[in-house]
Amino acid sequence: MKARLTTFVRTLREGYGWVSVGMIARAGLQALLVVLLARTLGPTEYGLVVAITSVTGVFALFTGIGANALHLRELSLERAEPRHSFAIAVRRNLYTFVPLMMMAVASVWLLYGSQTDATTAILLVGADLVGVSASDLMQRNLQGQRRYGGMAVYMCLLPATRVAAVALMMLLGQPPGIHGWSVIAIASAMLPALTVAWRARHKTAVTGHDGFQWREGLGFALAAGSTRVHADADKAVVAKLSSLGDAAQYSLAYRLFDVLMLPILSFIEWRMPSLFHSGGSHRGIELIRSNKTFIAAIGGGAVLMAGLSIPFALLLPLVLGSGYDQVVTMAHWLALLPLTSALWWIFRTLLSTSGEQTMSGSIELGGAIFNVVATLAMVAGMGWKGAVIATYTTHACMSLAALWHLSRGRNKDTA
Repeated sequence: MKARLTTFVRTLREGYGWVSVGMIARAGLQALLVVLLARTLGPTEYGLVVAITSVTGVFALFTGIGANALHLRELSLERAEPRHSFAIAVRRNLYTFVPLMMMAVASVWLLYGSQTDATTAILLVGADLVGVSASDLMQRNLQGQRRYGGMAVYMCLLPATRVAAVALMMLLGQPPGIHGWSVIAIASAMLPALTVAWRARHKTAVTGHDGFQWREGLGFALAAGSTRVHADADKAVVAKLSSLGDAAQYSLAYRLFDVLMLPILSFIEWRMPSLFHSGGSHRGIELIRSNKTFIAAIGGGAVLMAGLSIPFALLLPLVLGSGYDQVVTMAHWLALLPLTSALWWIFRTLLSTSGEQTMSGSIELGGAIFNVVATLAMVAGMGWKGAVIATYTTHACMSLAALWHLSRGRNKDTA
């Protein structure tokens, strides 16, 4: 017992504690921001914010074509000088910003142009593209150098600024409408962007051929972007085919699980550098056998969080106020989400950290396409319940595809 306690304390000191604190604090701030916006904007306007953010988020994770994840890998394996690798990541992020901004704005305007004005749409899209990419780059930079305390700070920078701004306006008796929120969102997104600029202020020479692995980067980008599709496409579809109010409530129910799954996600993030180191020595089914402890920890945590979601869901109406009467039912329908999500996270993490990021990205891209098609079909016939079923089905199909790929890898290795 004493040995286990010692191991646990050492694990916390080595970084898991910092990552957990950062992710929990960020989730708490994001949850508080959601409550403030839900109460201030009301179901319709908040549903519109959810829809625009959901669409934009898919494009945001393609910024740099996986440059941030590759930067983390290079630092974790100590294969590149940190400042030079950071400069490459910054340049790749800048190259992709304009085309992604144009595609995101066009998509939002096509879907919701009749329900918002152009300025608000552009500001909300820009806030997500700038804020997400800049924050992620700083977090990956510190994560790769195992500076977990600083990583935790940057996790909380963006949501803390936004909560403070919205709370201040409410205290002054001038709660922001959707346009006011868009101004707050873009202004706060400048903080991580300025931090990136400050970090890159000492110019590092980057040649025309900077060694960026486009294929591998695309694999990470597809995985990240597809993940966002799985998380947000259903909300955008519900907003379009059902109602903005349903989208708002579905998003709030989903947010409960974002919070509950934080200990598991923080554990995965903490283990990423170590998994990159060990991933090169195993392939196929051996990859699963050699990571039994990792898998057991995630699986056990998922079961616990699925059970906790049932009573916690009952508290949501008390926090959100009037106008959100369906949120408990939606949360109960989503009770299996920790299990299906964790199953895919296990396979995705093992593949991505063992040189199989292209396969992981391909499976997730296929899953994203399937998810969009299934969600469109099911929401059209079943409303928001169809989005839940489509999500469960997608996670199951992707996990089976990954398991099949690993089984083939084992047979090939032993042939």
